[in-house]
Amino acid sequence: MAEAVYLAVEGTDADRLLADRLVSEMARIGIDCRELGAAGGPGPVETLLLIGHASAPPAFAGRVIRVGMPDTDGPVPIIEKVTVQSARLVDAVIAHVLVDDKARSAFEADWSVLEEREFREGITTLLRSLGFHPIHAFRLGPISHIATCQIDDPDGSRHAESWVVVPVDGEGRATDLERLFNSTDRTLRDRIMDRLPPTGAANLLPASRPICLLLVGRDPGRDFSGLLTLAAPPDGRVKLWSHAEMAHLATDRREVIGQVFSPLSRRLRDLLARSRNAAAQLEAQVQALQRTDQQLAWEQRRRMQAERDAVWRELSLRVAHKLGNPLATLGLMRREMEYLVEEAKELAPDRERLLAKLTEIGEALAGQKQTQKRTAQVLEEFSVYAKATGVRLSSMDMGGLRDIIAAAAIGQPVDGPDMARIERIPDRVAIDPQRMADVFEELFANAQNIAKEQDITLKITVMIEVRDDYRPRTKDLPAGRFVLVTVSDNGPGVVSDRKESVFLPFVTTRKDGTGQGLAILRRIIDDHLGEIYEDGKSQAEQRGNAGARFRIALPVLHREED
Repeated sequence: MAEAVYLAVEGTDADRLLADRLVSEMARIGIDCRELGAAGGPGPVETLLLIGHASAPPAFAGRVIRVGMPDTDGPVPIIEKVTVQSARLVDAVIAHVLVDDKARSAFEADWSVLEEREFREGITTLLRSLGFHPIHAFRLGPISHIATCQIDDPDGSRHAESWVVVPVDGEGRATDLERLFNSTDRTLRDRIMDRLPPTGAANLLPASRPICLLLVGRDPGRDFSGLLTLAAPPDGRVKLWSHAEMAHLATDRREVIGQVFSPLSRRLRDLLARSRNAAAQLEAQVQALQRTDQQLAWEQRRRMQAERDAVWRELSLRVAHKLGNPLATLGLMRREMEYLVEEAKELAPDRERLLAKLTEIGEALAGQKQTQKRTAQVLEEFSVYAKATGVRLSSMDMGGLRDIIAAAAIGQPVDGPDMARIERIPDRVAIDPQRMADVFEELFANAQNIAKEQDITLKITVMIEVRDDYRPRTKDLPAGRFVLVTVSDNGPGVVSDRKESVFLPFVTTRKDGTGQGLAILRRIIDDHLGEIYEDGKSQAEQRGNAGARFRIALPVLHREED
């Protein structure tokens, strides 16, 4: 590399922009490049870049690279052109700076040391330096490139030819070549197009253009000349570039040497490979940490839920115990009073007054009986609530979830979910089928009871969808991919200030409700590591489009959990 690189600029704003970019890119890879006449003096300048209409000083005897301009007459001993496409211009200039005629022999064009990806990128650079245009590169598959080459004819004219590049090294390449050559039922063009991406394949190989099948080998220890003995297809020809031929072509081309085989390019490729490996390792560590964080969050939620379950179970058992004895006493008292009433009817002298009193006692007893029935119902629901802890989860697809909903909806005016849409959802969730059936039965029954009280013709709609980046409202649930089940109806809905309290025990808006149903539902969904909430519109707050809307979010199973 030159001891110092200077540049001279004269021209448009685009020329100035190019100069600034060259200085920046060279500084990034450790090349000291500055504008001619800058502070510090030129020093021992060996290379001078001329951009636009700039010219070299008359006494300058070093190496000159003229960027983007044709050769001109003048006292400059060496003038080189760099007129490649603008997207590659900076890279091409840096390659010319890195490699000169004296140093070119110091770089060994050894294609065998390149990895597959680097080998294909190197072929792209080689084809570009040979004047192929346009060039289409493929990262995978037996065909690496399709490029257009202009061929000189004996009469002085030129014609275009499509070159199809096929690397012959590597596992399975011999079989690919066999299929290309030995199949006689189709043309070579059709067989090549079968191995290309379908989009735009026809435009890459026009039917009017002849084909040259270029076989390239990078293994110096193998002789691929035998491949040329294969019969050339009638609609094309076959050409071979061995390792030696490719090394010769690369050595004669400054851009290929500078960008593919120079020590700097090798260091940059090694650095890039190490960076990619480090990035992959970092990504794996991040994913592992995310999984660990999610597991910790779920374990914390399980622990907190277990503590809540223990508190509620103890509370329920105590309440059941405290209510049990009075209920038994109340039953005995009722039976004793009924006996006394019957006896009084037979023995009392003042029959009319006694009958009136006894009628009053009977009404009181009827109320007492209703209270006893109501208390027994509360006791039963407390017992159910106490037993509602713990679920047996199993993996289930969306079809199984729909079957649970359909079974719970028997006899109810339920519409959905759409089976055709569900069949397109590949995800699975962890569900206790019996507990989840209880959830939907309670939601449907609750909507039906409220509709009867309000004298409404009930309609219930169920939808199932998947959210990729669902953010739960519950703080201890991690964000991620969730299945969202929405149950909505056309009832009166839930007012805003009661959307959370409806899930608390003993809270109800129904005349004969106990306030245990939705509380039990929330506990069941909590045990599924999901959440349930209400976000519908109430008729008291909005006219039209009102009704309750309960949403149940369940986390999607990871594949390793399934």
